[in-house]
Amino acid sequence: MSQEILLLIVLGSLGSLNSNTSFLGPTMIGRTARASIKPPLVNEESPLQLPQKQSQEQSNQQQQQQEQHELVSWMLQQKINPSDAHEYTTKLIADGYESVESLSHLDDQEWEEYVTKKGHRKTLRSAILNQT
Repeated sequence: MSQEILLLIVLGSLGSLNSNTSFLGPTMIGRTARASIKPPLVNEESPLQLPQKQSQEQSNQQQQQQEQHELVSWMLQQKINPSDAHEYTTKLIADGYESVESLSHLDDQEWEEYVTKKGHRKTLRSAILNQT
């Protein structure tokens, strides 16, 4: 049978395919054939390591969100408005100040860097002094 006739038969049968038929490229393979070509992995790591790494990253993100939530909540208790509290905690956590206790280690220059409003600096420093 010539290739042209075979191609016409294959193309003509496209409309009558059912779920048991599979294709590989432009030619029909058959009802039980399996594709032997596997798509390349996007990541060079093994598939078993990827979920663990994602899980670790998710855990780190959750921990950072929890720490930020604690600092924001504490600042809100000190009557700092929400947008300023969020701004301050984002900067503080990025530099490793992840708890209210760690804020007691800030010096005057760092307070000015992280907490831009003078009144907020005084309020927060006073609250830290009263906690110890």
